Amino acid sequence: MDIALDLSILKTEPAEAYHAQAGRYLSSHQLLDFMKSPWLHRKKTLGLIADGDSASYLVGRAAHVRILEGREAYEAAFALGGPINEKTGRPYGSGTKAFAEWAESQGKPTLALDQVELIEQMAAGVGMNDEAVALLLYGRAEGVARAEYCGAPCQIRLDWLHPHRGIVDLKTEGEGRVCHC
Repeated sequence: MDIALDLSILKTEPAEAYHAQAGRYLSSHQLLDFMKSPWLHRKKTLGLIADGDSASYLVGRAAHVRILEGREAYEAAFALGGPINEKTGRPYGSGTKAFAEWAESQGKPTLALDQVELIEQMAAGVGMNDEAVALLLYGRAEGVARAEYCGAPCQIRLDWLHPHRGIVDLKTEGEGRVCHC
């Protein structure tokens, strides 16, 4: 018997709004911090240690948007490529003053050309994997659920929920190799 999950149970919520609730709700990232070090978890909970946005994390976030939410959402959420060097006809490198000034003026996270190319390669790789395509053909991206578990308020933002196959978790590794769906 094939039972379909009700995808409407998930809330639609921007990532920023979800992460802003971290002080009220326990999440998988907080549990991972706690497993690494209860001291680290406590310091982060108190706001004494801020989570950094490494290049790997930025590429992973952008890959999730590009692969799971589509090109339009990706291009709306991230500034891509950088300013063009008129002498070479190519974008300035991410370490240049011109790129830094451009990035500062964008008002959203920025991706250098090499990062954009990597993300497009990841999206193409997922698109060439028949199982990944089947998993991502139907369902819902980045849905949020909140509930109480063992007395603790918890939240989750699912990468993808397929109505028949369940939770799909897209993983990127290091500087962006897609490991599995």
